[in-house]
Amino acid sequence: MELKNRHKKCINFDLDTKELLKYFPKGTRKPYTLIKEFFKKQGFDHRQYSGYISKEPISDYKLTKIIHQLSIQYIWLKNCIKEFDVSNAPQTLSLKNQIYNSIEREEKKIYNQFIQKLRYYQSKKKILNSNTRIKYEKELLRLYQKLEKNHINLDEKSLKSMQEIDKAKSLKR
Repeated sequence: MELKNRHKKCINFDLDTKELLKYFPKGTRKPYTLIKEFFKKQGFDHRQYSGYISKEPISDYKLTKIIHQLSIQYIWLKNCIKEFDVSNAPQTLSLKNQIYNSIEREEKKIYNQFIQKLRYYQSKKKILNSNTRIKYEKELLRLYQKLEKNHINLDEKSLKSMQEIDKAKSLKR
């Protein structure tokens, strides 16, 4: 068979939960695990939920044989399949690293903004008028909450400074 007729294959399917429970009364985890193990043995990677992609390019004929084997091995599929789609994936482009790197850059940006504002605030707080000091404290608290929400840890000195600002703010209330 010619190499140009081979493509990585994407398989996505949807199973009827009610029907699955007739065959697997203890839950639907088992049938999905069986299918996952089957496709892994056939050279597929499990990408997400009911989604698989072949590790290597394969022909339509080979894919048909694989699906036939799946059907014979798990006859309960006949009554449980809602959809079963296959498509060619001539190129697979994972953007996972791009997403990770973008988030990391944004986290560093927020962290650096925070540190820069905190240093400025600490160096000038004695000479800032109360309105400007309050403005800086609010901004620092906002950035701190953003860092905390994203589980970004501060060094001990910065954390102590924020606790002092937070404590002072709660005393003013």
